[in-house]
Amino acid sequence: MPTIRIKNLDEGHLAFDLKDLIDLLGINALKSLWKCNVEEAIAKDLPLDLIPVYNVPKGIDGQTIAKLASITRQVIDGCFEAYDLHSSDPWIRLAAVDSTYWEIWAKNGNHLEPFRKRFSDVKNVDDYLDQNFE
Repeated sequence: MPTIRIKNLDEGHLAFDLKDLIDLLGINALKSLWKCNVEEAIAKDLPLDLIPVYNVPKGIDGQTIAKLASITRQVIDGCFEAYDLHSSDPWIRLAAVDSTYWEIWAKNGNHLEPFRKRFSDVKNVDDYLDQNFE
């Protein structure tokens, strides 16, 4: 399965975060059910523990994930899988790895093109993350 790693930096820090990735996915992201496994994230200007808000076992609708992404300053470690409402397999997986880079896996390689066009430090990854979401 096609996977890319994005490491665009600005002054030593990632120059993007979840909101930017969700925005690039457009309407497909908003129409999906998202299952999240977030270990660490920081909210923007709010005393909010994002972990239980993201880690809802039944998943989060696309509008909600977009809203949560907009109030998230940084995802340090976390994985976000988007599901078509009629499928039991994710069509895309976004994974923040130690606030160092993001890996993006897609069922269809065409879904990776917006990321390749937007970011300059994009590398292909030979294998993809195999997270277990129960």
